[in-house]
Amino acid sequence: MNSKKILYPLTISAILFTSCAHDIERKKMAQNLSPNELIEQNLIELKRAKVNQSDVLAPKSYEAGLSHYREAAELSKDEDLDREEIAEIRKNVEFSMAHLEKSLEQSENKKEFYEPVLEARKTAISYGALQKEELRNKLSEIDDEFKSAVESGEGKAADDTFVALQKDYLDLRTLSLQESELGQVKKVYEDAIDRGARIKTPDQQEKAWKAIEVAQNSIKNSPTNEEGYIEQVMKATKETIILSDLMNIVEENKGEVSESVAMKLYEKENTIQTLDNRVDALRTQVAYQYGQIKSLDNKVFFQEMALDFAKDEVQAEEKYKKIRGEFKKNEADVFRDGKDIVIQLKEVNFPVGKSTLTSKSKKTLNKVENVLKQMDNKKVVVVGHTDATGTKEFNEKLSKDRAKEVVKYLEGKIEDMSFDVEAKDFEKPVAVNKTQQGRKLNRRVDIILKDSI
Repeated sequence: MNSKKILYPLTISAILFTSCAHDIERKKMAQNLSPNELIEQNLIELKRAKVNQSDVLAPKSYEAGLSHYREAAELSKDEDLDREEIAEIRKNVEFSMAHLEKSLEQSENKKEFYEPVLEARKTAISYGALQKEELRNKLSEIDDEFKSAVESGEGKAADDTFVALQKDYLDLRTLSLQESELGQVKKVYEDAIDRGARIKTPDQQEKAWKAIEVAQNSIKNSPTNEEGYIEQVMKATKETIILSDLMNIVEENKGEVSESVAMKLYEKENTIQTLDNRVDALRTQVAYQYGQIKSLDNKVFFQEMALDFAKDEVQAEEKYKKIRGEFKKNEADVFRDGKDIVIQLKEVNFPVGKSTLTSKSKKTLNKVENVLKQMDNKKVVVVGHTDATGTKEFNEKLSKDRAKEVVKYLEGKIEDMSFDVEAKDFEKPVAVNKTQQGRKLNRRVDIILKDSI
């Protein structure tokens, strides 16, 4: 190999920390450890520092450790390392370990003074404060104030500054919970507003909004007690779904029916069970976006949380937004499910009882093709769905055939990609099966990009 290969350039922060690297003695690591093993050991120490909340209690030492870790991790990406690069990785890891060890010592000395604030911060994160850019920015603002107060030695947690910080973190917890429970409901509501619900279905629009407001207040009043707010959240979800379905009926009739007539048609076509199924479908979308973070114990959450999660999350969010931007609103909904991205296609529909791809469907699948080529995924799951026409056995086979047809089309255009097929028949509707438009939307496929973020 070329012995003159140029090393990756240091980041500005790494340069700054390297300039004072000799102010701290490197923590010597075993000589028999490979670069990957060194990185793994460094990562474990970073996790320990993160669990200890050293990023806010001892930010200078923590950031120094994080900077050296990032440099080592970047260098280790090269599959053909020379001796100079291996030595550089070891040096960065050893400096990182030393800084992180120092951050843990500094944190331990401060921890007991700020315990109420730290617990409030952990709670905010465990309820989803890292899951949306707006919430992350708010968390970062509060963290900066906390770091500044700790560094300036303004006193103990009983002081006004820290009481205010504790309140800020708890308020963020509430906002995070409201977003995770009602964020998707609000999107459906806003979509109905964009379609003219204030004019076309004003009574149901007002009813849905009031239900959302009541649910938000219920969460605010008892954020730690799910029984205290879940009933209101479910009611808000139901009223919003009814609003969306009423708008569908009005649009199907080209705006020539009144809200009262649309409601009669809706009640004629739907049962309580149908509405419950729609609620379940919408709650599934909530799970796609937020997972089950709020149900995790704070300690477990912090132990499992990725290091430098905010940075990784920003990158993941950018990737998700890029994919979402590939599709028009009428073509697909895009959701996140952990490390997966789910593309719920609206314009890949099928004739009743058939698995034939239409020319319109192929145009949308061409966009999926472009996304897959950009993402370079090695595994994709295609999930077939049907409407509720016919038996379960018939629809199970039909949904599988539809997924296979999509896979066949994509495999002919993309190489070196593994496709799996799943059949969901009519158990996951995205619309009511009583209307022609609803059945059309349910005859669809979902594309799941595995481990894409």
